[in-house]
Amino acid sequence: MRIRYSISILLAAMPAALFASSSVDVLCIADKNHCTAELQAELGNDFSVRTVTLEEAMTSLPDIIVTMKDFGEEENYWVIKRLRTIPSHPDIFICGEGAKYAALASRAWTDVIPFAFDGSADTQEMARGIKKTLIANGWGNIPRKRIVFAGDSITDGAWGKGDSKPASKRDHYDFNHIYGHGYAEKIASALLEKYPGRNYRFYNRGIGGGKLQGLSDRWEEEVLGVKPDIISILIGVNDAPVNGTRVDFEQWEATYRSLLDRALAQNPRCRFVLCTPFSASRGEGFSNESHLKRKESTDRFDAIVKAIASDYGAVLVDFSALIDNLIETDKSGDHNYWVWDGVHPTMQGHNKMAELWIRKAKKLL
Repeated sequence: MRIRYSISILLAAMPAALFASSSVDVLCIADKNHCTAELQAELGNDFSVRTVTLEEAMTSLPDIIVTMKDFGEEENYWVIKRLRTIPSHPDIFICGEGAKYAALASRAWTDVIPFAFDGSADTQEMARGIKKTLIANGWGNIPRKRIVFAGDSITDGAWGKGDSKPASKRDHYDFNHIYGHGYAEKIASALLEKYPGRNYRFYNRGIGGGKLQGLSDRWEEEVLGVKPDIISILIGVNDAPVNGTRVDFEQWEATYRSLLDRALAQNPRCRFVLCTPFSASRGEGFSNESHLKRKESTDRFDAIVKAIASDYGAVLVDFSALIDNLIETDKSGDHNYWVWDGVHPTMQGHNKMAELWIRKAKKLL
């Protein structure tokens, strides 16, 4: 009997995993170290607390920002909006007393910690109050699990309203578009909806038209910069030529392996989900010349990805076999039903990819 899977069924059976991560970076924006030492002592070794200026915060990738400086009500609102554009998507908390801070928190979709920083407050009490607010807002389950999706346009899905743009040029403020529209978004939404207590953080770092070398060039800044615990990679279709150009498969493999080595150098406990690239046939009666040329290379890339996954103990997600099977067994009568242009899946195709990814990667989650 054939077993049918859905995202909801897979999530219901998915166990919680023990996870080791880097420390949680807490930035306190202030003119002086109001209670940094006390807050560090209250939070413990899972957190790293430091006082910074606004400009220093903007050039960091923190997990939490606590504003201890009164910029003025209207200015403070725009400061918080600016902080929300930081690519690591930090949680932001305002420290201050009175009705104006309550109103500001409401306008800025954030939380207020009721303390005045005029030198009269007890620093130990302040630290305990900040800790209480942070823990109440989901930071009690430490560490958070940071999951990055790296790849080309199949991963990109126009995340951050900017297909083919680098992460620094995307919109990190609008959370309706932060994950893009595709398998990465479907995975993130399914896991976030089902497990709000697991503190998942997802980052889409796909870029339309991307090739492996381009991913390598932006690896440290865009992928490792968010301190990932899990990195999912789907790359290769744009490296597969349709014009007869020769591919250096040995160099491609060496570059791919270097990505994992660089990630492990930063975080030896980083785990990987490696996905096979694919090229889809349009079926009988349609021109498949480009597909056949592209598939000569993607088949070689698939073999390389499988070997690397085995060598590094990574989770392998065989998207190529999935797409081939969907097309071979298709009953819709529509040659564009699962992949609409030979490369890019339709929404139902992305949904099948998300189901497979969750099923294969659940032991890491």
